[in-house]
Amino acid sequence: MYKRYEKYKDSGIEWIGEVPEHWEMKRIDWVAEYKNKGIDISNIHGNKFFYYSIPVIEETGDGKYENGGNIDSNKIVLEGDEIIISKLNPRKGRVLLTEKKELPIICSTEFVPLKPKNTDKNYLYYFYVTETVKQYISACVQSVTRSHQRARPSDIVKIWSYMPTIEEQKAIANFLDHKTSEIDSLIADKEKLIKKLEEYKQSIITEAVTKGLNPDVKMKDSGIEWIGEVPEHWEIKRLKHLLEFVNIKTDNEDLPYIGLEHIESWTGKYICPEKPSQPENEANLFEPNYVLFGKLRPYLAKALLPDFKGRCTSELLVLRGIDLVPRYLFYNVLSKHFINIVDSSTYGAKMPRASWQFIGNLFQVVPPIDEQKSICAFLDGKIDSIDSLIKDNRNHIDVLQSYRQSLICEAVTGKIDVRDYQPERSEQLA
Repeated sequence: MYKRYEKYKDSGIEWIGEVPEHWEMKRIDWVAEYKNKGIDISNIHGNKFFYYSIPVIEETGDGKYENGGNIDSNKIVLEGDEIIISKLNPRKGRVLLTEKKELPIICSTEFVPLKPKNTDKNYLYYFYVTETVKQYISACVQSVTRSHQRARPSDIVKIWSYMPTIEEQKAIANFLDHKTSEIDSLIADKEKLIKKLEEYKQSIITEAVTKGLNPDVKMKDSGIEWIGEVPEHWEIKRLKHLLEFVNIKTDNEDLPYIGLEHIESWTGKYICPEKPSQPENEANLFEPNYVLFGKLRPYLAKALLPDFKGRCTSELLVLRGIDLVPRYLFYNVLSKHFINIVDSSTYGAKMPRASWQFIGNLFQVVPPIDEQKSICAFLDGKIDSIDSLIKDNRNHIDVLQSYRQSLICEAVTGKIDVRDYQPERSEQLA
């Protein structure tokens, strides 16, 4: 799709390979200055800053304005227009180009800030987001603990590479700005579609378990504000009269263990762990077709209908349906109305939990068993179709992200020649 340079040479750097013949070998600290001017916590309190921290960058992709009283450790002073690279878990590729602000700018000491000199800042940014550079830095980490690996600043600053002239760097950066913007727009469209499909799925579940499948059935007021009208022939009972709350402890290490992290939010899908988790000393025992419901942060909608016997964290309520078909109970606790009302009952600010006492006393509408089974069959079919569409769109996002990363790598390392690139209005991604 893109042309190559006329002549190449061996870079002698394994992770770069061949480079255009006229590119020059340089070390990053020759073209960028490591800015490590600290600011003491005593000079932070009482002032306001624009603050770059790892949690905020992960959440928003940028920093945020912060009162100094909310910052509890020394930081690094920035000017703006630095590239900041996280030395913590560098495999995650947390790299950001900072901007000038009216207020003073600071960042976490987990970042290595580089101020470009004799190089284009945007090109240098793309250099550090390149997958091969990320892998190189990750290979230099000093900790064997996967969750807290750190690279030394020198491993980030003193990387050898081959670079073009500044004019060519600008051409490469402009090309990547345009192409990544196109790709990001496509990804955003896919993500919006996935969100709409997820919302549609939730509306179908909620409608089916509270209104049934027959649009012509005679309705009555349920007397339950968050449910409204329901089919006239459905019963209304407290949840504790429809199922059994199972609270049997076990320390049987031969049984598979399920934690909250093993359940996907809102889908009820089991996430098989790569390696066994460390369970609590006394976990809760469950049998096949018991429903597990997460009482910790119920807004996460962690519910599971396992088809095997096992043990689970005490943060999961173990429920056995009596007058409720197990799969109908599963769909019921995943409905938007149910999650919202349970979440409104939580106690504890940092670790909000719902109680079985509250959940068990909730009124529920109960269709006849045959109707419960029909509703489950209907939802199984509908949700399989929606999940298939969601999966297709997520796969497309993966392809686009992979293409984005390969395009950055090819441009930054000179595998494609984009010096004469001119975007066309009608240009389409291949």
